[in-house]
Amino acid sequence: PQPRAVCPARVCRLNKPQPLSSMMGRAAQLFVILSCLIHASLWTSAVAKSEKSGTKVKCDACQSVAHLLSTTRKKIVSNSTNNFEAVGQLFSDRDKLVCSEEKLEPYATHLNQKVGRMVKACKSLVPDKAEYKSAQPLKQILSEQAPRTSITKLLCEDSKVCDAVWTKEEEPWRHWKGKGSKKEL
Repeated sequence: PQPRAVCPARVCRLNKPQPLSSMMGRAAQLFVILSCLIHASLWTSAVAKSEKSGTKVKCDACQSVAHLLSTTRKKIVSNSTNNFEAVGQLFSDRDKLVCSEEKLEPYATHLNQKVGRMVKACKSLVPDKAEYKSAQPLKQILSEQAPRTSITKLLCEDSKVCDAVWTKEEEPWRHWKGKGSKKEL
């Protein structure tokens, strides 16, 4: 006869039949563990989705703001204001000239975004004072009358707000002209 392994009663119960209530307890434990794992995976995917949508809003807002900064600067300069005053005005009046619901509404509508979220993203992108150290690169590029693509590169690509910028076909303002529904910027 072969010797049987000796084990404490609490650890090894191979030789004793398991009561039904103990087996049900294990099944309930397994159910709770599986439920927690499923819930955690669903929650993680929901968080990832919301972070991804938040990134999209910020990227959409960034490119829209770059367009607004470029067009608004040109309008201010065309009203017999010199370029340096126009750039200063873009920063000091950003809440009225660039980061307002009225200005961002056409972009938000076309992009199916909430205007309030785009305004919030705009305010995080454009400093309210041109004297801030963080505002200097943007102030310089606007003062140099750089094209919108340069502004977009600085605000969106270089700062890693966007992985990729819109193609010409994706730019919202190109679609407004064809539909006759362009709103006054």
